[in-house]
Amino acid sequence: MIPYIDVIYIDSMATTRRTGDKPILNFVLEPALLRRIEDYRFKHRFATRSAAVKFLIDHALRQNPNPKKKEDK
Repeated sequence: MIPYIDVIYIDSMATTRRTGDKPILNFVLEPALLRRIEDYRFKHRFATRSAAVKFLIDHALRQNPNPKKKEDK
């Protein structure tokens, strides 16, 4: 059985005609998180979902997050 993967980077798709040399990042979201992103997108008038997600990721990373590490069992 293949384990569930939250985030997948697909290098082979990194040079398509639409994106040029920009890599593509695909990931799975819970429906509730997608609704929150969509609400944020429309409230702040982002033209695309992608633009809103890029802004949110960039903003979060600028906060210098330090996630707690899970203790080994």
